[in-house]
Amino acid sequence: MIAILKMPVTLIFRIGQLGDTLISLPAIEEIRRKHPTHRLILLTDRHHTNKGYVSSWDILKPTGWFDQVIYYDARLQGIEKFTKMFSLIKQLRSHEVENLYNLSPIRSKLTTLRDMFFFRFLTIAKSYYARPSFRNPESGKEELPILMPELQALYRIVNSESHGNYEFHMPIPLSEREVAISLAQIEGIDLDKKY
Repeated sequence: MIAILKMPVTLIFRIGQLGDTLISLPAIEEIRRKHPTHRLILLTDRHHTNKGYVSSWDILKPTGWFDQVIYYDARLQGIEKFTKMFSLIKQLRSHEVENLYNLSPIRSKLTTLRDMFFFRFLTIAKSYYARPSFRNPESGKEELPILMPELQALYRIVNSESHGNYEFHMPIPLSEREVAISLAQIEGIDLDKKY
């Protein structure tokens, strides 16, 4: 009997819509580069589609970086929230996550600890990467997010050796390139010129 090798899984947790997702793209691209043979799964929050939100999946799916998306609904309350959370834990455990990158926005200390407990122990991720503490042990003061722009903070979760040096190229799907070229031709824009 031939044994089927399972591909290792890397899970990325990132919530938000358009702006939050765009700012996380360099970090996510770096994760894809670091784990080229892994299945990449996105865990993200679900929003009402009738409100015109651009979801993270709307932006990330066309990149081709991810193999799957898993949604959760943060608005649930009571027994429904407990039931869905239990189901989510079971689903995440079934993937046997090797690396988990928590690219969530800045959290309170309590929420940071809750996230670590959920991801590290309940989902049994082998390696867990998240923001460092926002307390500077030397000063004893909370660091303001403005001191480290969000893009750099996310990138450092993935690449701790980075000092803000990264190259990022926005992946633009062929279908979108064709639309842009068609619109440029209609408007008489010469694409050989620099603007």
